[in-house]
Amino acid sequence: MKELNPINIKYFKLVVPKIKKDSKNEVTGCCPVCGDTKYRLHLYSTEVGDLVHCFNSGCPLEEKHHSMYNFLKIINQYLEQYKQETFKTKIQNLNIQSIIDSVKPIEPIEPIKKEPEVPTIPLERLFDKIQDHQVALDYLKNRCIEPQNWFYSTQDFFKYNDKNYYLKNYILIPIFNSDYKYRGFYSRSINEKKFSTFLLQDTDKIWIQNPKDPPEIITEGIFDALSTGFNNPAAMLGADLNDDYIKTLPKNTIIATDNDTTGIKKLYKFIQKGFKVFIWPDVQEKDFNEMLCIGYTKQDIKLFIEKNTHSGLTARVKLGMKEC
Repeated sequence: MKELNPINIKYFKLVVPKIKKDSKNEVTGCCPVCGDTKYRLHLYSTEVGDLVHCFNSGCPLEEKHHSMYNFLKIINQYLEQYKQETFKTKIQNLNIQSIIDSVKPIEPIEPIKKEPEVPTIPLERLFDKIQDHQVALDYLKNRCIEPQNWFYSTQDFFKYNDKNYYLKNYILIPIFNSDYKYRGFYSRSINEKKFSTFLLQDTDKIWIQNPKDPPEIITEGIFDALSTGFNNPAAMLGADLNDDYIKTLPKNTIIATDNDTTGIKKLYKFIQKGFKVFIWPDVQEKDFNEMLCIGYTKQDIKLFIEKNTHSGLTARVKLGMKEC
């Protein structure tokens, strides 16, 4: 039989006035809720966790087997201390950084015509496949995005560079470099507009659908990139691309930023370096993924982008008009 959590034993003894049976698997005492004096209150271990139950007829704890958290909530004593101590224990036991640091390089895959298979990566050991969670699939369906070899987090916290990040109910998208070596992942909440990127050192902050080939278009977000209709889209994940990486891009790569002041300012750098940039016309839609979700096809969006792509002096003039 599984042993009781020592923290649960500690707080059970703090609120139960008399203890009769005391073992690693079960502790019995008098119930402080109903006033029982015959040691009918039990704390015992199960496969789903430690539970508290009173066998005294008419006791509020009789009909349902409660967790220690719910039991203390009913008692209204030591609950905050219990929450803090349990939280600290979970954090101490969660050390994912060591697994990421131990990743071994994966041999480059020989060029093939079809999309390369994603190699085994640490995310498979840490998180669930996204196909196993209908709530995540429904979220992608509402965003008109087909699920790929992605993952889903049901953990409360992820530890990275000695910091703890809340990643429960997040979609996790792997990031690879041009040799198809795992470099980290992008995470996006399905409940609110929150996202984070976790990368190994000396890694460009960019996601490319097929990292062995140069991207045809680079947007700011992954969902926008997948909505454009281009064969090999990429996303800069909300960050500026560094100059060393920009030098590796073909000049026919289309750069498409968000339709806001920050996005417009980013485009000037790419125009100066000779790239083609997409400039939003006066439309109601905010991004490419929104266009896809309201009925545009990917081919429609691709043609829309190509029609509003400019370079050189023309691009500068059109950007200047948008800032007026």
